[in-house]
Amino acid sequence: MRCSELCYPRGVRKIIREIMVLLWKVLRLFLWKWLRPRLGKIVMGVFVFVGLIVLAFVVLSRL
Repeated sequence: MRCSELCYPRGVRKIIREIMVLLWKVLRLFLWKWLRPRLGKIVMGVFVFVGLIVLAFVVLSRL
């Protein structure tokens, strides 16, 4: 294996990898706990809005 200018020993690479894995887990947990409920509300609002537009279109087309 050839190293570029920035080459870490095996132990340091393992520590960096573990830190990256932990950061990914924290980010995933944050997105799951915080972003998912907000996205659910936004998606529900969009469905209600589209439903109201379709209902208005159906009612107005029958006039």
